[in-house]
Amino acid sequence: MIMPAIKVYKHTGNLPGLIPVDEAKTAKAYQCPFTGTIVKSKRSYASHLKTLRENRMWANARKRRFRLRLEDLWSQPDFQSIVNWVELNSDLFWQNGKNRGWHSDANKWDAIRDDFCFRITKLELSRSENVSNSHDCPHNGATNWGGTNKNAPRGYPGWQGRIDFKVSHDVPSFFSNVVEGTRIHTGSGGGSGIGTYSYGVKFFDADWPGIAKTYQLAKEKYEHDSLIDMLKNEYKPYAYPAINIKTASN
Repeated sequence: MIMPAIKVYKHTGNLPGLIPVDEAKTAKAYQCPFTGTIVKSKRSYASHLKTLRENRMWANARKRRFRLRLEDLWSQPDFQSIVNWVELNSDLFWQNGKNRGWHSDANKWDAIRDDFCFRITKLELSRSENVSNSHDCPHNGATNWGGTNKNAPRGYPGWQGRIDFKVSHDVPSFFSNVVEGTRIHTGSGGGSGIGTYSYGVKFFDADWPGIAKTYQLAKEKYEHDSLIDMLKNEYKPYAYPAINIKTASN
């Protein structure tokens, strides 16, 4: 059987895949260097660039607003304020989960947006000058699994303990997506019921300037008030009381 072969133009972009050479006609078109989109007229090209520019401007504005809200969270002066802030800003954690989840789950995230509620129901922490950085570290630090990183310390000042969350809906993807990047470093744990999660947690001083400042001021006041004890050689190092917060209804 004779198979008639012809020459064709091939295209791997957004145009039809094969065009017979003998039937093809040349024409003038404009291709966007940013998206690869091809349009027929200057007017269409200018309109495409305008839309692209506006979309990118809006996207950048959303990113800036998101970042400013996170910075407001990190500047909270104490852990009770953090607990309150998280519940009042559930939409930020919803957005964070959607941004970090699978693209195919976007519609599922959108379906729970208006009713999504996220809160910390329990927070138990103790102070440490050497919170492990084996798996997590401050935003300006480095991890050091097993001490193999000779250029990094074996820990950073901060707080560690346990945290419990309550979520109004089962999230479409991993729960870790909701808090990842917020500097609430969750460790071992998981879900213990519908919408209930419990994890080990770390808060590094370098990530939370408001908390670090409050701790430093309390330490300086203690040392000032203990001056007489220092002169008597009866001074005891400052120990910040452990944090134990439970919301009114768990």
